[in-house]
Amino acid sequence: MIFSRAKRVLFLLRTYNDIDHITPVIWKTVTSGWPTFFLFVDKDYSEDYRIRFLEAHGAEKIRSISIEWYYKRVRNSIPLKLLQKVVDRLVAYSVGFIFVFCRGINVIASEWSGPFGRARSEYFLRPAHLLQIPIFSLPHGYFVFQNSLFNRKLFELAQIQEPPLDFSNRNWFTKYVVQSHMHKSENVKYGMNPDKIVVLGSARFCKEWSNINLKLLLENRKQEKTAGLVVVFFLPHWDYNVDRKNCIDLMKKISQKKGITLNIKAHTRGTGALMSEEIETLSQNDNVKFQEESAHSTTLVYESDVIINFGSSIAFEALRQGKLVINPRYLHRNDTIFDDSGIVIDTTDEASTLSILDDLQSGRNFGIQQDQVSKFLCERLEAGRQGQDVLQTYVDLLSGEENIVQVST
Repeated sequence: MIFSRAKRVLFLLRTYNDIDHITPVIWKTVTSGWPTFFLFVDKDYSEDYRIRFLEAHGAEKIRSISIEWYYKRVRNSIPLKLLQKVVDRLVAYSVGFIFVFCRGINVIASEWSGPFGRARSEYFLRPAHLLQIPIFSLPHGYFVFQNSLFNRKLFELAQIQEPPLDFSNRNWFTKYVVQSHMHKSENVKYGMNPDKIVVLGSARFCKEWSNINLKLLLENRKQEKTAGLVVVFFLPHWDYNVDRKNCIDLMKKISQKKGITLNIKAHTRGTGALMSEEIETLSQNDNVKFQEESAHSTTLVYESDVIINFGSSIAFEALRQGKLVINPRYLHRNDTIFDDSGIVIDTTDEASTLSILDDLQSGRNFGIQQDQVSKFLCERLEAGRQGQDVLQTYVDLLSGEENIVQVST
């Protein structure tokens, strides 16, 4: 049944992280009876389990062969950048216009970005803007850092301009969605109009989707319990003020412990890979497993006893699953929302980190208070409103219901 407020909504997907954070919203719109379409503006992720799940529920993948042909075969052969921009606009306002108009699209959702998005997004966003179609910018990740200069690039920018980032052009979107009030304040600091920003919580890590996602990953999967203590170490972005040497040293020391299996997983954005000599160093013990890029972090968390993480939102997944998280904050110079939160085990050096693992092997229960975890997750993932139906608030926003916008800003 399609309700009167239902829209013909198009989601633009570019990266793996878009799939991870935006597919929950797509699922909610299609199961709410909306005609729901999605389009890959760069790499095709059709074989991803979440995409197959969406299609099984009625979401439809669409594409513009003409725009793909132009972008892949013609665009890079245009000699001058200025001429390239002119042709880009011609393609957007002709081919893109017809594509959006003829499909009756009346809402578009894209990832966090500046106006017109990235990759092939502009060929759909420009005509949508001309047609006065509402365009919403949705989270493609969860920002966990509390210091502004959290990576090398921002540090370098801060030497030549203040502030190092300017988000004022993001006011172009109809609404710009963030997960918490901390995120809203950060975006306002960088030039966004507070009236443009809507705080809705995390689609990716809300309880409803976390349960669905885990169930999907465990379907038809053989459960094999590994003997001993299973540890998963999530690698950071190396240029995020990380002490790489101490990070490798810690993993090496963990790998030397008897009765421990160490799973090592690189960051999903491809900036946390190990160098060949590091792999060689860590491979000297056969209890170390280097997880492929295709290995899903959610499954690794499920199969582990303890998670070591200090720069990624995957800690939310661990907390949702009731797993213990060790936060070795000495391995980087950044401050995160997990520091001193009371819901993870903070460690300040290698010895204290290894000591925690020893205690776990001996059967110690660290007794993280569940009410503390619930309060933290409410603030960070549910926009501070306990029990909020997070995904429904996203649908309400896309439908143009002003009451949710007013409550959340």
